[in-house]
Amino acid sequence: MTLRDYTPNDFESIWRLDQLCFAENIAYSRDEMRMYLALRSSFCIIAEADGRLAGFTIMDHRPPRPAYMVTIDVDSAMRRHGVAATLLEEVERRILGQGGSSIRLEVAVNNQGAVDFYKRHGFREIGRKPGYYNGQLDAISMKKELTKTELS
Repeated sequence: MTLRDYTPNDFESIWRLDQLCFAENIAYSRDEMRMYLALRSSFCIIAEADGRLAGFTIMDHRPPRPAYMVTIDVDSAMRRHGVAATLLEEVERRILGQGGSSIRLEVAVNNQGAVDFYKRHGFREIGRKPGYYNGQLDAISMKKELTKTELS
């Protein structure tokens, strides 16, 4: 697996993957995704396996605030192959390199696989946002404090 930075040529592929990974009321619209990618404070990392999109993440980092994970998406055929863990490790390396010290995110309360993944990787629940997804589905807010020793 290789990691690289997003280019505009990746847009349709990552948008389609997001549509496959999340329910209609959770997946980003084209406009929402373009907005996040256009932020000066954001970065997107692409994971490829055999030259094909395996996954990606979009982050928004505005130090000294915690970095915010907008999304992390993995192709269903590539799940349980370390794609998300590899993306998360690279995110943590970059955030620390930019002087950041933590990451926060929201995850749907019914996405237990993702909640468990984040907990295994050091995130803790810090709250709940009622109706976060289209006013219908609650989100769990999670946060991870980063230390340089984790990536050594």
